[in-house]
Amino acid sequence: MHIAVCDDNIAERKQTERLLGRQSDKRKNAGEEGFFIDSYGNIPAFMSVAQMYDALFVDMQETKENGLDVGYMLLKAGVVAPIILLNNDKYNYKEMAGENADKFYFLDKPIRVKELEAILEICVEYSKNRIPTIELRNDAETIYAQGDDIISVVQDGSYLKFTLTEGRSIKTLDTLYNFCDGLAAFPMLCPISDFVLININHIKKAGLLSVSLDNGEKHSFGIGYRKNIEEARKMMKK
Repeated sequence: MHIAVCDDNIAERKQTERLLGRQSDKRKNAGEEGFFIDSYGNIPAFMSVAQMYDALFVDMQETKENGLDVGYMLLKAGVVAPIILLNNDKYNYKEMAGENADKFYFLDKPIRVKELEAILEICVEYSKNRIPTIELRNDAETIYAQGDDIISVVQDGSYLKFTLTEGRSIKTLDTLYNFCDGLAAFPMLCPISDFVLININHIKKAGLLSVSLDNGEKHSFGIGYRKNIEEARKMMKK
């Protein structure tokens, strides 16, 4: 399960990460799957990858938008994963949400372990049936793509060009380096150079230093990147 923590208070963000990490270790020790945890201290970076997570823990106290504002932004963006707002001394998000409180889950800071465990059980049940998506957005359109919808991603100046299935494509203002930071939930997406990422499930033929994809694309890569393809294939088999 992939979890995001968005909190502009570094100490509190780290504490939430630690508590989630302990729960992850507890599950692993019991023979269950653990958690992948990413954290964000600012809203734009968080919102750009929010669609990929199975659970989102949110509290923003020092910015113009508070945690509830971010919660509404997530709903507007189409996020359907559990959104957990962390009540604090400054904001009681449950009271602030009023009639919209049923759209969110709430935890009080400092977080109590038993309450966290109860929320995580809900999130785990959700994640079992969820197919992660990636939000691809520009000024003209927004596409929520599943991992295998993406055939390749190529850096084109200041933009990323996404080639998708069914003849679709979209360009977004981003860098491949930044995009790769949020791909833990998509092991099929594999960088083969500083400027190209491919979906290993769309490889038609792989040579020593090049790959041909099932849409006709052909991309070369350095010998050091061949290991990335091998590791991506191992991850897909798990």
